[in-house]
Amino acid sequence: MAVTAHFETLARTLAAEQGRSGLRLIVLPFSLHTLPEEEVRAHARALFPRLLENLGATIS
Repeated sequence: MAVTAHFETLARTLAAEQGRSGLRLIVLPFSLHTLPEEEVRAHARALFPRLLENLGATIS
């Protein structure tokens, strides 16, 4: 799951309440809509490999 830092605590709480306390989160900075486009793209490029890993996907 990907969430912004603003919602990290909520996401972890909801996951734990549903028996998924080990849910792997990708935490993005808050708030993305105030950042310049290039900075948002840099965050996306940096976190994309972890997102794929969490999903069990690979790029060949």
